Amino acid sequence: MALREKVPAVLLLIQGSSIEEVRLDSDGASVMLRRTWVDGAAPTEHAGDVDYAAKADAAAAELTRLGVAGRTEVRAPVVGIFHRSREADGPLLATEGDRVDGGKVLGVIETLGIGNDVTAPVGGRLAEMLIADGHRVEYGELIAVIEPG
Repeated sequence: MALREKVPAVLLLIQGSSIEEVRLDSDGASVMLRRTWVDGAAPTEHAGDVDYAAKADAAAAELTRLGVAGRTEVRAPVVGIFHRSREADGPLLATEGDRVDGGKVLGVIETLGIGNDVTAPVGGRLAEMLIADGHRVEYGELIAVIEPG
């Protein structure tokens, strides 16, 4: 069963639970599902009032759309300050339009003075860099998008 086919079932399994984040890994692909509360508060609706099957179908459709387009998201592995080079005023590690191999360092997140590499999970063309140099990032925040090619 393909990873995108597993997502609706996982969403149904965690409905009404206190689980806030789950990561699925299968055959070299992965997806992270994270619950986000509006205004930081859990919803007040009763489980019976929510059409979880429809929500799972919508999530699966979005995942399929991303999969068809072949886009791969690169997310922050840690919290900290994002840098596009290893040194102040140094050369950029990667720029939009570059062809990157899986494992290529795209940037560095500095946390407590320690540099944590942000790497391309797959090879392709670096389509977008969404975080500017020197900006703070949160865990899981979208940093870049890689497209096939």
